[in-house]
Amino acid sequence: MEKMFSKDRMLLLIRSIFIQNRSKDLRLALVVAGIMAFFGLVSPSHGDYDFFGVVNVCVLLVLAGTTYKMLAVPSRAMDYLMLPASTAEKTVVTIAYLNIYYVLMMMVSSFVGFYFGQMLQNLIAIVPFFRDLFGSSGHTFALSAVSFHKLGSNLLSLTCGISVLLFGSLYFRRHAILKTLLVGCGFCFALFILDMIVISSAGYAYGLTINNVNLPDLPEWAETTIEIMVPCVFTLFFWFMTYLRLRETEA
Repeated sequence: MEKMFSKDRMLLLIRSIFIQNRSKDLRLALVVAGIMAFFGLVSPSHGDYDFFGVVNVCVLLVLAGTTYKMLAVPSRAMDYLMLPASTAEKTVVTIAYLNIYYVLMMMVSSFVGFYFGQMLQNLIAIVPFFRDLFGSSGHTFALSAVSFHKLGSNLLSLTCGISVLLFGSLYFRRHAILKTLLVGCGFCFALFILDMIVISSAGYAYGLTINNVNLPDLPEWAETTIEIMVPCVFTLFFWFMTYLRLRETEA
């Protein structure tokens, strides 16, 4: 097969994946909408709505951690690997599918569900008993309640987490989510131990303790740059590793 990147072939791959998963995606959207409708029903009608709730994040991370689960089954793995698309096209489509299509689908379905729950709360709050139960004064949920607080940083963090589990789902054939999380926890713990060793060694060498070390504060621009660059670097790294691992699998 031709190895050059083809936009037409990639669009055909997107169409094929969408048609194959549309019923499953619709059921997933309805489930998320139902869960968020329950939260909207029991939440104060004057509260803010945040796009990145626990439900959305968990669903997206589970999707990322099970994306390449089919490769553990020989027949399904053969069907996927024989798709008429290059490794680069499969990687780009998978990343876009998880980080654009599913993110938008989760945001829309959860917002619609939450909005429906809030409307239902206002309807049943006409009855005095339910008005006292919900503490509702009949205030209708408005679009102005939608909160975009730290939307950019939340998106970056979510994209980084998805990229890690995406690679983990391709690297580990079974129990990918659990194994990836365990490796991540082990990595963080090793960094923590290394950090403590460096701090204690430097403190012993210079006669410092944790009480008399005065570290200067970083400028705001430096903190913002680090906050943006770190997840971007990790995301690009794991996207590249996903491409290499998928190419190795196809070989």
